[in-house]
This record gives sequence, C-alpha cells and structure tokens, in this order.
Amino acid sequence: MAQAELFGSDAYVRWARYACTQLDARREEINALNVFPVPDADTGSNMAFTMKAAVAAMDRLLAEEPHASMRQIAETLAHGAVRGARGNSGVVLSQILASLAAAAARAGHIDGPAIIDALTRAETMVTSAITEPVEGTVITVIRATARAVAELTDQRLATVAAVARQAARTALHHTPSQLEVLREAGVVDAGGQGFVLLLETLCEIVGLHGQRGTPTQSVPSPGDDPQAAPTVDDFSRLSDTVQTAEPGTDQVADSEDSLRPVPSTRPNSSQAAAQPENKPHSPTRPHPDTTAPLAAGSGEQIGATPGETLAIHTDTEQGTQRDGTPLPPAASAEGEGHGTANPHLEVMGFVTCHQPHTLDDVQQALRTLGDSLVIARATAATGTVHIHTREAGRVVETLTGFGSISDLRFELLPDGPHTRPIPRAVIAIVPPGRLAELYRSAGAVVVHPIDPDSPVFVGGGITRPSDTVSAIVAAARTSKAKEIILLPNGLLSKRELISAELTSHASEKNLTILPTARLVSGIAALAVHDPSQPIAVDAYAMAEAAGAMTTAVITRVYHADTCDSGPLQPGDLVATSAGATITITRNLTEAITDTCDTLLNRGGELVTLLLTAEAHAAVDVATIGQHLAEVGVDLTVYPADGMDHPVEIGVE
Repeated sequence: MAQAELFGSDAYVRWARYACTQLDARREEINALNVFPVPDADTGSNMAFTMKAAVAAMDRLLAEEPHASMRQIAETLAHGAVRGARGNSGVVLSQILASLAAAAARAGHIDGPAIIDALTRAETMVTSAITEPVEGTVITVIRATARAVAELTDQRLATVAAVARQAARTALHHTPSQLEVLREAGVVDAGGQGFVLLLETLCEIVGLHGQRGTPTQSVPSPGDDPQAAPTVDDFSRLSDTVQTAEPGTDQVADSEDSLRPVPSTRPNSSQAAAQPENKPHSPTRPHPDTTAPLAAGSGEQIGATPGETLAIHTDTEQGTQRDGTPLPPAASAEGEGHGTANPHLEVMGFVTCHQPHTLDDVQQALRTLGDSLVIARATAATGTVHIHTREAGRVVETLTGFGSISDLRFELLPDGPHTRPIPRAVIAIVPPGRLAELYRSAGAVVVHPIDPDSPVFVGGGITRPSDTVSAIVAAARTSKAKEIILLPNGLLSKRELISAELTSHASEKNLTILPTARLVSGIAALAVHDPSQPIAVDAYAMAEAAGAMTTAVITRVYHADTCDSGPLQPGDLVATSAGATITITRNLTEAITDTCDTLLNRGGELVTLLLTAEAHAAVDVATIGQHLAEVGVDLTVYPADGMDHPVEIGVE
C-alpha cells in the first residue's frame, strides 16, 4: 500500500470501520486487562460498543448523503460515539473522536498537523472530562503521545502516525509503574491498550504495516525494551512506506512491542466480553440524524451479576426493566430486588441542563456522591454523565434537579478495591500544646522538637528518641507510609534536615521536605494538603501556599543588645520579618498592629496569629480584629503554647 499524505473523507470512513472491526475482534483481550477503576472486565466491550454506535451514526448519514463532507462525517462519527458511549473507556473514545472531528473541521482533511492538533485536543478534552484523573491510565498514554508528536519538525502524516504509535506503546508499557493495581495484576492499562489499537489501525490505513501489539501484556521483565531497535524484518516491511530518516530529522522507525503476553488473571473473558464498563459524552455539532438514541436492546446481553444493566432509559424520565416495563423509582435508583443494600452502581445518562445551569454545576454537585465521575460535554449544558456510586437515588435526584435525563442506565459493579493509593503522611515539627493538637486535627503526624541534651529515659521503662531526627524516623515507621512530607516549621537545623533526608534513603521512604520556615506557614501548607494527588503535585501546592504567606515574629528582649534599628533594652518587643526589623515597642498589641500594617502593604486578605498563653493574656485581640476589619482583612487566632517567642504572624 502506498503511503498516504492525508486522509480524505473516504479514507476516514475506511479507518472508522476498520477500527470498529478491530476493537470488536479484540474486545476479550482488552477486557482481560481491565482491573481499574473497578475489575469488571468490560473495557474492550465498551470501546467496541461505543465505536459501533459511532459507525452506525456515520452510516446513517452516508445513506442519506453519500457525498457528505469530511467535516460532516467526522462530526457525525464523534456525536454517535457521544450518544452511544459505554463506560469510562467509551467516554474517552468519544472525546478522541471529537478531537479528530474538531481537527478535521479546522483543516478540511486529516494530515500530519491535524493528527497533532487532534492529540493535543484529546489530552485537554479527556482531562477535563475526568473529574479526578489518575496517572497510569489512558490519560497518561494520550498525554505522552500528544507531547511526542508536538515536538516533531517532520509533520508528514506517516511520520506523525508512526511516532504517535510508538510513543503510545512506550507510555502503555510504563503504566504498571504508575498504578499499583496494574502492577499487582501484571497487566497494562486496558483503556490505554484500546488507544494504542486505534493508532495501530490508523497506521495501517496510512500505509505503515508495523506489527500490532498484543493486548494481554504484563509488566515487562528487566530485559524488555519498549524502544528496542527495529529488526531487519521491520525495515523490510517499512521500506516501501517510510523513507529512511535523514540525520537531524524527527522521523523514527516503528519498533515491535516488547511487552510479554501472560495468562490472564482476570475473570473469564468470554463472560466479560458482554459486560459494559463505564461511560460519558463528547462535544461535537450533531447532524440531525445522529441525535436519535440507540435502541434499548441494541447492546450486548448482560449477565445477572456484577456488570448487569439494571435499567436503560431512552428519552423518558424513568428507567425500564429488560421486559420494557418501568422500574419503580426505588428499584431503579437503589437496585432493589438484587439482594444488595446500597449496591455499588455505575450510573450513566445524557443530561440536558435547564438554564441557567451548566454541566460544571452538575460536576460540582456530584463530587461527593461517588467516584469515577466523568462528564463528556456535547455543549456547556448537554452531555453524558458517568459516576460510580452507592447513592444512586441521590445521583438521579441531583441530575433531575438540574434538567432532564435520557439514556439513563444503571449497572451493578463488583465490590472490591479500586486502587490502593500509596500511603502518605505529613510529619510536622510542632512544640507540645494546643498548636500540636491543631496540627493533628488537620491530619498531620506531630513530632515535638527534642533537645539532644535532655534525658532519654522518661520513667516507667519508657524511653524516647534521643533527638528530633530519630523521632521523625520513628513517626514515619509507625505511620507505615511510603511517602512522607516533612514540615520543619523553622525548628530543624540544616544538619538535621540533611540527616532526615539521608535516613529516609536507608528506610526506603520517599521524603519531601517543604520550605515551611515558621509554624504559621506550616498551617498554610497543611490547609491545602490533598493526599489524593500525586506527591509532587501535592507538595508543590503546599509549598506554594507556604511561600505565598508573608511571616513575622515578635520576640522579647531579655538582655541589652543592638539591632539594625538601634539599641535594645530588656523588656522591648521586637518584630522582624525576613531578617529586617519592623518595629520596636513595649506594647504587644501595638507591636502586632504595626507589624500587620507593614506586611499588608504588600497585599493580603487574611492575618493568622499564633499566640502563647502569656501573649494572649497581654493582647487585646478584639482591638486588633477591629483594626484589620476596617481595611477588609480577616483575622484568625490560634493558641500556640511552647513557642520560644510570644507571637507569630502570617499574612496571605
């Protein structure tokens, strides 16, 4: 086959039909990989079903308009996928097709730059559709592919397709290293494998005849190399299609996938093949004939265990049973008659919001009602909603509160862990007292700073760690966390920080030290801690919050001394920030107000005060609060026993 330089409408139709055939033929292999977000073995089935719905919509268009434009075909294919999407994987597929449609509409055809545009759009659209993206899944594979082709200078279609295919294979190969549940099952991500298959079929239509990868693939052995050099046979297959790369160009030859086939550890895939998985919706401009919903019985037959479709709703307000009779609301929403109280259900439906509501409002309202929340938008107010929940009644009630629902489906999901995030602990260095309790209530593991010269034996046969670093190590071990975020809060020396870092290596802990120079900045960091995020993202947000806070301390002078502002006498109160003196006074309330005013000159809307018991007794908090309120600034005060200075101030 000669190498194509661009796709016209005929080639696009051939690719869509061929991709549909291949997804259907290999659904069981992809099903066998499906362990995330729930092990319901239906990713391949859902992608095949979604692609069938898309091609059916395209064929209806071509039957009426045999000479439909490239734009019409691509948009109809995408909208058909949106309306027929099944499961998370079907939603992602619909967004990929929507991205291709947008690129085709812009260019009028599919060439190398259009593929690059489509992959970039796909990354954005899929990421925005998934409420809580997880690394090690199809989004990771799409992102890696989009980034790889975006760097190309040779943007011929064959080059872009070959590079995209190889980048996707490589990213798929690494998904087990990013998601523990894949690593434990010995498989790669099922949705990612489906995406690779789409790129492989694209390459075949373009004229690149590389070998397709085998879906049932395990974590590679140390000797495996996903980017191994092509063999002689590879070059002979490619010799008529991809020209030899010139030095300095971006073109790469395709390599064979190195992942090893393994016996499936999943449930019987012949049973899984008929089970839908997860679903949402995609943005395109619909052709009039593509808005018709799929018939209720047009999908695969579902078993009567996890994976069973409890109800299908097509342009009505109530679900139906398989015989077509309406389900009572309680059964439709809560799964009555299936022997399970509060069953774990997948709920999907096409939502049309009533003004002024949008799908953003729907997404926010559903966040606390389940997980695997994915919304594919056809417009800002219409799209497919997908969620896993044990509160299906509340989900449906919430959706109907925003508008109307069609194509409503309930599917019983298997119980079991979705994934086990790596345990993470935040260890904060805080003096004993009420401030330590505040940190604990916010989820931190508190370690008190230890004077290394104090006795180790505390009585009753109990000993304590001999120094603060030893206490940190003990706390990390007790928490059993693999990831540790350390808040030094200005209470660890550089030597202690180095020791903590080196000790973490010996104990195989992933330690991240945040630059919290004060106790008050540690509170700011802890306020944005989100253990559901990857540690790098979580630590970045926490460090950003701590760094955005301007801090100051007020200390009491006990001996005559001097500073950059002049002499100091016993009893003076000195406020300093970043090593510079702000004010010297003997009135603590005055010292605090003057310091706040100075810090607020740089901007801010919230002042946080940490006060020792002695300082709290000496300060008129009401006066300070009134003074700040006059300039539109809020005040928060925390008791902070154990500090070696009476006051810490933070402005943010």
